[in-house]
Amino acid sequence: MPTAAALADDLEARIRAHANPVRAVSERAYLKSDLQFTGAGIPAIRTTTRTFAREHPLRRRGLLALVCALWSKPLHERRAAASELFGRHEKLLSPDDLMLIEYLIRHSGSWAYVDALATDIVGTLIEAHSTLAPKLDR
Repeated sequence: MPTAAALADDLEARIRAHANPVRAVSERAYLKSDLQFTGAGIPAIRTTTRTFAREHPLRRRGLLALVCALWSKPLHERRAAASELFGRHEKLLSPDDLMLIEYLIRHSGSWAYVDALATDIVGTLIEAHSTLAPKLDR
């Protein structure tokens, strides 16, 4: 069984196959980010992540480990893929995962992931677990 780091590197390599250096420069400027960019577009990231997820079925612990491994490097496309994976596997998440998601939002290095993480992922958790609602003020 490959490690989360190896899976993250594999997913990154697949996304890099869609790299566009010109787009990388403009996207970095648009997002006003210090992260690195390959220039792969969101449609390519989504398609690649969807295929990867089908090939590598994940349970909760594997999902969390993979997301953390993806987030560990300052590459925009890795973080976008992590957000996509959360979205594809949101039913695996539990209230215990709110602190990790908050950490990812606060240390994202770009506003680009906030909607996906805060609205979609945290919103889904709050809907499923109303006891989490008071923690939103943090």
